[in-house]
Amino acid sequence: MLIEADSLTLRDGSPPIRAFAPGPAVRLLARTRARALDRALAAGTGADGSSALALRAARLTSPRMRSRVADHLERLLEAAEAPPSRRRVTPRRTVVLAEAAQLRETAALLRRPTPVYARGVALLTRLLADGTGPAYAPSREGAFAERLREARAALRG
Repeated sequence: MLIEADSLTLRDGSPPIRAFAPGPAVRLLARTRARALDRALAAGTGADGSSALALRAARLTSPRMRSRVADHLERLLEAAEAPPSRRRVTPRRTVVLAEAAQLRETAALLRRPTPVYARGVALLTRLLADGTGPAYAPSREGAFAERLREARAALRG
């Protein structure tokens, strides 16, 4: 017997959430392959490409993850403003401080309830986590600003 999705409704008329929730295998895949999925989303792969991609995109755009990324952007800026220390990894000060206003605006955007695109959040997480990237390691002039600009544009679609 074939059951149509339209026939699966609760008394109030809404669909049962569990009927459309990803299974344990997809949830495990989305967690264990988060970096690879982030790379795919950052490269522009649509979230409709697989259940794991869709779940990862939903997690990236969740209020909790958005808040965490905003916190990390602010910590990056604080680390660039603080005196150098041997106890922590110091970002490239001049590069990060030159984009201070953009970093603050991006953090504020992530904290707003307005929707953002998963690709933008994925680009930001990669920018923050890449210890060999332009935020931390020597790179060509303007690379950090360019990647931050790309992420900001991707957040808005």
